[in-house]
Amino acid sequence: MATEAAADTATNDASASPDSPEGWRVKLYQLNDDGQWDDRGTGKIRVDHAEALGTPCVHVVSEESSRDLVTSRITEDRDAYSLQGESIITWEERRGAQGSLDLALSFQENEGCMQIWHQIQEIQGRLTTGFGNTNIEADGPMPEEWPVGPPPSLPECRLANLDEIHRHLSSATNNREQYAAALLSEDGVYVKTLLDVFSDCEDLEDTANLTIIANIAKSLVLLNDMSLMEYLLTTELYSKVVGCLEYSTDLKHKADHRKSLETAAKFQEVVPMNEIIREKILLNFRATFLKDIVTRPGMDEASTSTLSSFVFFNNSEILSSLHTNCDLLKRVVEELKSQALTNASDSKERNFQSRSGALCFLKEMCNTAKNVQITCRDALFHHLVEETDFFQAITLVLEDADNMPLSERLMSAELLSNAVCWDGAASFRKHVLNSGGHPPIPPSDSKNQGEAGGTDKASSLLWHVVRLITSESDTGVLLHLLDVVKTCLDTEPMEPSERDKFLALFYDHYIKWLVDPVLPNEKDDSDRPVTDTVSVPTSPERMTMQGYVCDLLSSCVRTHTYRMKYFVLGNRIVGRILSLADTDDKFLKLAAIRFVRSIIGVKDDFYNRYLVKNGLLAPLFVLLKTVAHKDCLLTSAIVDMADHIRTENIKALVEHIVEKYSDSFDQVEHVDTFKNLVLKHEQNTESGASLQVSDTNGPPTKEEHRMKVAQEDDDEAYFDTADETVDEAAEAAAQAEEGSTEVDMAEFKPRPTSPPADTSATANTSLGRMFDIESRQSGKDQKQMLGVRKIECLSDWEPGQNSDLNSESNGDSMEAEKRQKLCPND
Repeated sequence: MATEAAADTATNDASASPDSPEGWRVKLYQLNDDGQWDDRGTGKIRVDHAEALGTPCVHVVSEESSRDLVTSRITEDRDAYSLQGESIITWEERRGAQGSLDLALSFQENEGCMQIWHQIQEIQGRLTTGFGNTNIEADGPMPEEWPVGPPPSLPECRLANLDEIHRHLSSATNNREQYAAALLSEDGVYVKTLLDVFSDCEDLEDTANLTIIANIAKSLVLLNDMSLMEYLLTTELYSKVVGCLEYSTDLKHKADHRKSLETAAKFQEVVPMNEIIREKILLNFRATFLKDIVTRPGMDEASTSTLSSFVFFNNSEILSSLHTNCDLLKRVVEELKSQALTNASDSKERNFQSRSGALCFLKEMCNTAKNVQITCRDALFHHLVEETDFFQAITLVLEDADNMPLSERLMSAELLSNAVCWDGAASFRKHVLNSGGHPPIPPSDSKNQGEAGGTDKASSLLWHVVRLITSESDTGVLLHLLDVVKTCLDTEPMEPSERDKFLALFYDHYIKWLVDPVLPNEKDDSDRPVTDTVSVPTSPERMTMQGYVCDLLSSCVRTHTYRMKYFVLGNRIVGRILSLADTDDKFLKLAAIRFVRSIIGVKDDFYNRYLVKNGLLAPLFVLLKTVAHKDCLLTSAIVDMADHIRTENIKALVEHIVEKYSDSFDQVEHVDTFKNLVLKHEQNTESGASLQVSDTNGPPTKEEHRMKVAQEDDDEAYFDTADETVDEAAEAAAQAEEGSTEVDMAEFKPRPTSPPADTSATANTSLGRMFDIESRQSGKDQKQMLGVRKIECLSDWEPGQNSDLNSESNGDSMEAEKRQKLCPND
């Protein structure tokens, strides 16, 4: 009882600091299973008595919701708590059978951290010793009569005592803080003397004692004391500490870390920075090198938890300092812009060195930001993207990509990918829409050959990304740039207005420049809209590029409806991609199969009719014949496609595949997919025959007519607003309906696809008047019929077929002219 009363007295007196009546402001972190610190919120901390627990506790209350973030009972175990630097306290919160949690408090004020630390130490001392009711001030010194025990005694630091020193430090589990304090006393003279002994042993090549000193250095790291760790990382001692650990018995051969530090590790400043940031960066590099390289063979992550925490919180402080009350990041971006604008012929080597340094700085910054709390990361990227000219700088860098070494292209692509993925490409799309400099429509578009020009004036960031995709030979650069395009085309996070503007821009100005140089061209494979500066990659590199572009188009098919449909049907994309199935590259064949699988997966009748009409599935079943005897990935991909068609009962494709390619089925014996597909076709045929018998019993009912018209309306809804010619015709028809102008609607009359039926039975009904092809249709009917004609032209195109509609002998030149406007020669 005396112990608890004394602890309560110290708690009450310590919490009543006049400088912090509401508690000190802190951030609470929790170590996750991946070894990363998760941000649990910001609040105010106090050390007070918890009635529920009956003991003094560390109590943190959220400053946003006033809820308890943590209430942690202060234990007697001094090793459970650790002071890291002057602003961080970490401890292990034991939960009994549920295990334990590693928690950390990061204080806004160093004074608050030290005050809370002294309170915890005082309360632990009273709980341990049962010392009486002495009134202790919160920030006052510890009473001299407090029996905290004598400090541990270390043997004299000399060569003869190395074994005894190692024995003391390796068994310091319960006295880590005391040993660390003893080592740091008198300005760390004990550690300096130990390192001097190491230098003497190394000069004498005393391998036995060097091994003992390596074990002592390892024990110093395992003390996990932050103050001692910071002392070991200083410039004066670090090299010798690393040298000691080179002789560790955990290594098969002696390491040479010091040589690496001297030759390879050179600190370079892209722009001048203040001394505090520079020192933190140096300390972080040394701590990371010590944790990941020097001590890695013999120690796990838990053994070096102090180093991990030191690196994590130091990274957070460094990144915060880059954009808080500091213009360093802005100066780095400006340096990147200025070096990108420098004439390379003036000082090409110096230009690359400076530009490479700026890119490397930003790349390392982004990689470091991945391992800090999300609030810090968001603040950093917001500053980079919104408050600097980052996108303009990276545009200038990519503009010179043809003259850049691979390392700079890779860093530029990775840096852009990180910045774009941060906010789902919202900032990137905004920049592209507002910047201008878009490329013209490619000259391969026959309608616009006279209007299309070169790409000399194209200067947008998206244009340089697309240009590099079609010319890049390195897979790493290619993947980063494709991630940029794929992310910016993801329509799910977009606002409707932004989605329409950006997709219209991409499909009007960019997609053909992305596809035409990559996919085979039916007329002439060399006839591609590429600039003079773009070089054609070698065959394996080109096939890799084609595979990735096919996957990008597959994603567009799934997410972009009518725009992608027009592009696929109007540019013979399916046939051009399926021609890749004839290559020897398995990856490319699978990419072609995935694209067709995406086409079928959207369940669009126009796509299905297009595949059937032009026999576009033939290459896949030719491929199936060649690999059917193997149970390989190609066979599985084709079987999966066929199984999807059967499961969804896409009747047009079921009938087409069974009737045209059934000779390929017998060779696939390890699965029943194709047998079930034939069975499904037979069921559909029987069902269709029964429907035909019922149809002969009488004319279609009004309800059947209504359902058919409604289905056709739904099919054409995709195209009502997508074609300018259709819109003009609809507007003219609407004006005729209102009586505002005289328009001969017979000019828009569709070509009958079957002999006209006897309309006498329905002439007096509204439905009969609607489908009377001799009558004047309303504006809505005209718009639907023109849409049908447009879709018929698109879905009837065959690969390589010239779609000159004037060649059809229908005896109506005016109609042929209108059809030519709707379905021009592609």
